[in-house]
Order: sequence, then C-alpha cells, then structure tokens
Amino acid sequence: MSLPHMVSYFHKPLMLSLEVPEDWARANMPDTILALFGPEVSNYRTNLGFNLHRLTLATPDSFDNLINASYFSGRMENSFEEFQMVENAKFTLDGLEAFQARMKWVGEEAGARLALTQLDLLVKISPDTVCEIHGYTLQQFETDNIPVLEYMLGSIRFIPPKPVTKGQPYHIEISPN
Repeated sequence: MSLPHMVSYFHKPLMLSLEVPEDWARANMPDTILALFGPEVSNYRTNLGFNLHRLTLATPDSFDNLINASYFSGRMENSFEEFQMVENAKFTLDGLEAFQARMKWVGEEAGARLALTQLDLLVKISPDTVCEIHGYTLQQFETDNIPVLEYMLGSIRFIPPKPVTKGQPYHIEISPN
C-alpha cells in the first residue's frame, strides 16, 4: 500500500509539525485544539484530534498512571460496545516518552452504528503536560487508513520552547539592509 502525497503542516499553538495527506483539511471542533479530517468516504471522515492533558501530579510515574487509568482500568471495555484492545506499546517519539494504542469498538453517530478503529498517541511533552492525539477510521477502511494515521503520528515533531535565562531579556539584532 502506498501512502498518499503528504505535505508538511505546522501548528503554532501546539508547537508541532507533522506530515498530512494533501487532501486533508483542518476543522474547528469544540474541546479540541486541532482537528484534521480526511475526505468523506461512506459518510465518514477519517480524522485526528489533538488536545493537551495536564497531569495533576508531575511525578516520575504520572505518565504510566495516566496510561493505566485511561486504557487498562476497564473503563473503555465498559463504555464501548464490542471493545477490543488490538495493540499497545510505550516508546520514544522525538526524544519524548510516548504511548500508542489501537482499539476497535462499535459506536453510534446520528443513529447509525459505526464499527470504528481508534489509534491513540499520548506524548509527554513536559513534566506536567501530555499531548493526546486520537485518530478514528471506519473498520472497513482500516487496512488503507491505519498506515496513513501511523505515518502521520510517526512524523510528529515537537518544537521545544526557547529556554529563558533569568536576567537576560530576549534580544533580536536587525541588520541594516
């Protein structure tokens, strides 16, 4: 399976860049910092939603605690019909702690039952902040769409903030041209 033509996308509020299929579009969604949608197929758009999650305690095990509470507490099995955890792994993405999980479940949208595959990525971008990324596609198209979502997630790069030195204001020199 070949990937669609990708373009580089930078999102300044999250300070991240990633590769996105050129036919995808950004959309405004409530409670989501960034939402990207693929073209409509069978009345559904494969999508990725980005958000930030603040950890209540910034301890060495807080990221693991979030993973366990979110994915292994039994909540998802109780919340979603026909829920199945397909795969999950912890790894490093762009030098940061990360966790990825792929799940299948059946949901309902506008009265229609949808068999979905969900691909989630959590990235600990600071001691107290996790970037949550949730991708969704219809199960019938997962063979084509999951590799695209995985490629997009793997292409993510976070731009670190410029360190601030106490007592030294930020200074820009402009050359006379």
